[in-house]
Amino acid sequence: MILLILLTAAFAATALKTIFSYVTAQLFHQPYQEPYLLSALVRHFNVSDTKTNRYIGVGIQYVLGLLCVIGFQAMLNTGLMTLSYDSILIYGSLIGILSMIGWLFIFMQARSKPQMNVYGYYTQLFMANIVFAFTMAGCYMII
Repeated sequence: MILLILLTAAFAATALKTIFSYVTAQLFHQPYQEPYLLSALVRHFNVSDTKTNRYIGVGIQYVLGLLCVIGFQAMLNTGLMTLSYDSILIYGSLIGILSMIGWLFIFMQARSKPQMNVYGYYTQLFMANIVFAFTMAGCYMII
């Protein structure tokens, strides 16, 4: 049963986070979509097919989502987190900050950086992780 919860929560939360990123990107006319940015980074590894790059970017996005759900489950098991509003907000903020640090490092290492409003991207990324956390928690409560 726990595997079903983990996989469902990871899929739903990552999908909603990705949709949030795409909607925000459209609203602000910026390339904020994580799968797009991840696929741009894959190009540096000489994977020239853009369709393959997109699949790799989406795959990485979903693997990272699963890792975040597994991390939350570990914190639930140890009592560090609960399914309360405060815990979910804290976890979303935590993974949001970690994501921002990760992308900051990635952008520093990248040879070519996407042309975008970086402050806006980090704000969107933080909010997308809050969406992720609440979607994940919703799956936990429903299943």
